[in-house]
Amino acid sequence: MIASFRAKGQNDTSTYGKTFTLGKAHPFLLLTEEQVVSIRKSLKTTPWKGACWELLKEDANKYLSQKIEIPNRGGNWDHYYVNPVTGSPLSRGKLVGNWKWQHIDKVTGQVFSGDTSLPEKDYDGVIVGLIHNAWALGVLELGLAYQISEKPVYAQKAMDILLYYAKLYPKLPIRNRKTENFSAVGSGKIHVQDLDESQWLVSMIQGADLVWNTLSSQEQDTITNQLLLPAAAVIKKRRAEISNIQCWKIAAMGMVGLFTGEQKYFNAATVDSLGGIGAQITKGFNKEGINLDLSPSYQDFSLQPLVLLTTALQNCGYNTIPSLQKMFETPILMSTPGLSLPAFNDSKPINLRYLAYLYEWAYTHYKSPIFSEVLTRSNRGRYQNIGSSYRGWSLLFGSEELLQAPQRTTGNKNFEKSGIALLSIGKGDSSLSCYFKYTNQLKKRVHFQNAQLDFGILKGNKQIAIIPGNASYASRLSDGWYRHGLGHNSFIFNEKEQKRSSGQCLAFGESKGVSYAVAETTNAYDSVRFVRCIAVLDENTVLIVDQFRSGRKDSTLFDIAYHQAGVWDNEKRGKDWKAPNANGYAYVANTKIIKKQNQIELSTRLGAEGKVSLSGTTTVQMDIITGYGRPFEGLDVPAAIFRINASEGALAYCISTKGEKFKVELTRLPSTDKEDSLRGYRIMAIVKNSEGKRTGITIAPYSMDKNAKVSIEYADDKTAQYDPKQ
Repeated sequence: MIASFRAKGQNDTSTYGKTFTLGKAHPFLLLTEEQVVSIRKSLKTTPWKGACWELLKEDANKYLSQKIEIPNRGGNWDHYYVNPVTGSPLSRGKLVGNWKWQHIDKVTGQVFSGDTSLPEKDYDGVIVGLIHNAWALGVLELGLAYQISEKPVYAQKAMDILLYYAKLYPKLPIRNRKTENFSAVGSGKIHVQDLDESQWLVSMIQGADLVWNTLSSQEQDTITNQLLLPAAAVIKKRRAEISNIQCWKIAAMGMVGLFTGEQKYFNAATVDSLGGIGAQITKGFNKEGINLDLSPSYQDFSLQPLVLLTTALQNCGYNTIPSLQKMFETPILMSTPGLSLPAFNDSKPINLRYLAYLYEWAYTHYKSPIFSEVLTRSNRGRYQNIGSSYRGWSLLFGSEELLQAPQRTTGNKNFEKSGIALLSIGKGDSSLSCYFKYTNQLKKRVHFQNAQLDFGILKGNKQIAIIPGNASYASRLSDGWYRHGLGHNSFIFNEKEQKRSSGQCLAFGESKGVSYAVAETTNAYDSVRFVRCIAVLDENTVLIVDQFRSGRKDSTLFDIAYHQAGVWDNEKRGKDWKAPNANGYAYVANTKIIKKQNQIELSTRLGAEGKVSLSGTTTVQMDIITGYGRPFEGLDVPAAIFRINASEGALAYCISTKGEKFKVELTRLPSTDKEDSLRGYRIMAIVKNSEGKRTGITIAPYSMDKNAKVSIEYADDKTAQYDPKQ
């Protein structure tokens, strides 16, 4: 199929206004004939490609032996697959009817039945959606198996599935995942939103392209007119925007446009200045190359469709697409020495080794040696598909020879556009990485969380101070815990949730072997200023110093929350405490309280790995509340709330990954002539370890002298002044 037209750009004619040929000899969306030939040859010389081919054949052969039984209805939003009361995830139980199952909460043992009259309780629809995705993946894997093996049996099975869906698709109603606000979430037929419909369609059309030459013209017309074009029309209904969802929409529409010659779908994916590929790449990521949601998971989720669309366009001779290179590089620079990233905002914790499929394409495309670090530390002979997406990209795109990865500099990096400071010391499993978030979250991004000045700590790749990420968006836990400041290492004022707020980095640097960052927020609450300093003292010790002030004359209750992996080591945690029945607080279990304290001495135990201790102090008395927050990646998460009822004060605590106890002192110092005394004051924290060694940190966040914002002194330094009376 070959068609051509003149693509007229919108506000970007220099990039997109050109004549070129749409499509070429099939296949061309995912692979070209020349690339397929190269893959066949590589199977004889490259063991890891051979291993991937064996995995692909195994999957394709399963589809060959499987009877085509496809649900005669569309699926449902997978985020609805939760217990409606507890918010815990469900799992599929036994089959009880035609496309109907039991759905079990493994925590409570409750069994639920689906209800198609309520989208949020159509649990059967969630399983149906997974089945549709599996068949789309099957079309793609069968198509790949046909191209590589040249065995028609794979193409025939893929064609049978495509024709089945071409017959089914016109019969399905258009639905969405809500009973109202239809335009906000989009719609679908196979699924209930255009995001999932797009992901499904991408695999379907890529698979169709791989077997297209084996179909009769009548079969091609049937699939084109009853499946591909109608599905693209459904996806196009909702307005264009800058989002991860739009990335998948334009991948689907762009491929349909290239494949069928339908100009409106090609234009929507390319020349549209609001939502096309150029807009997504230049506006959907900041200048550091991080997606606007500031989420590691959505970095991956946005890049995958952009890569697939870029591949299809370039295979058709379209080579003016903005570069994605920085979007691959920055996550590496931001990661720990072990390539881990914490679960910022709506995300899961990520290790880049599990995203190696993307870096296979990135390395081959850009030949940047920095990508070699990810590939050499991953198993290139194995992969795991997710949903309808095939991830054996080492077979499709992998370069057999890699440039040597440069020695990556670990240490401190301040990603100012993203609002993330990284303080890192050490190498390998002994490294310590502390992430400090001061993001500007005033923009309306769906996946932000109201937890300003949050932080997370990893020892090697092991989570110590937990950033919780998120679970199912339809679960009450999403807003009730994961997006609430109390679920993070952040602060709460008067038991109310933070507003969307901005943070500002006041100081960042290193002095005498101590790395530090200081940031503030002034608009998380009205008339409340909160300043946090984080200092990494060595490979096992982090110091947190918080200063807070309220201009309010009514209640002034500050709750400073901290979450640490493990189990509480000391069960003498005080008396039972009844948490408020409010978001955040209601999800802390087994709560205890010790009242009117000035010192903190807490520790958690991480199995056989030992203790992680917490030692600290405050300038005003506090109540120490302890309990357990929501589990994280299979780990129990002890939660501490330092409750201070005062209009202003300071709190400091040391986190030791060795379980070492520290003596921490805080002293308020008068402002100097070079400071803005109206906004804050200087404070000195003195940390003394069990051997008597002391470190003094003076924090002057509003000093006019940028070199005096943080000062570090040691006990054996003749200039050190540690006596609070001096």
